[in-house]
Amino acid sequence: MSDYYDDHDSGAPTEPSSVASPTGPNNREPPPPVEENGRLYHPRGRYHFPSDQAEKDRLNLQHEAWLLTFNGELGLCPKIREMGHNVLDIGTGTGVWAIDYALKHKGSMVTGLDITGHPSPGPMNYKLEVDDCEDQDWQWLGNIDFVFARAMTGCFETMEYIVDQAKFHLRPNGWLEIQGLEGLCLRLFTQQLNWTREQVLEFCSRARQQLKDRNIHAYLPM
Repeated sequence: MSDYYDDHDSGAPTEPSSVASPTGPNNREPPPPVEENGRLYHPRGRYHFPSDQAEKDRLNLQHEAWLLTFNGELGLCPKIREMGHNVLDIGTGTGVWAIDYALKHKGSMVTGLDITGHPSPGPMNYKLEVDDCEDQDWQWLGNIDFVFARAMTGCFETMEYIVDQAKFHLRPNGWLEIQGLEGLCLRLFTQQLNWTREQVLEFCSRARQQLKDRNIHAYLPM
C-alpha cells in the first residue's frame, strides 16, 4: 500500500518559518540491544525486528526493491519531485530513503526518526533522531511539509495516532505518504498475474484481516 494524504483544504502553502532543530529535546542514544537466537533486538518488545548488521543489509536491499517498483522514484506523492522544506521520515532505519531525499532536494531539511537508530553518513541537510514517535508529541519538529513512512506494519500500537500527529503538524498543502503491502502487490500482481486493481486491493484487505486473526497460524519448514 502506498497511501498519501494532502492538506489542500488548509489554504495556500507558505514559506517555512522554521526547520527541524539540530537536536530534538528527547533525542537519546539507542539502548543497548539484547541478543536472542543469535540476532540483536531492541530491548522494548513492541518493536520485533532485529537491529543488527544483517537487518541493516535487509533494509538497504528493501529500499532498492522499492526504487525498482516505482521506476527509480522515492514515492508517489507530489512532494517526491517537489521539494519539501521540512521532511520527516518515520522509522528511517538506516536512513537510506531520507538521505536519498536530502541529496535530491538540497534545500530541504530531512529528519530521520527511528527507535533504534542506525547512523549512516549523509549530507548536511539530513539528521538522525533516535526516539519513539509514539512516546512524544512532535512539536519540536515545527511545521512539516512532508511526512513519509515505509513498511511500518506491526511497528506501532496504533497507526491512527501516527496519522493524527502527521495531520496536526503538516503545513497547508503538506503531504503524508505511507508505503506498505499494496504498493508492491499492485504492480507485481497486475503485471505478472493480470489481476485487476480491485482484485489486488481486495486481496490485501483480506491479508490484513488474516494477520490480525490469532486463530490462523503459519508454519514454515526449517
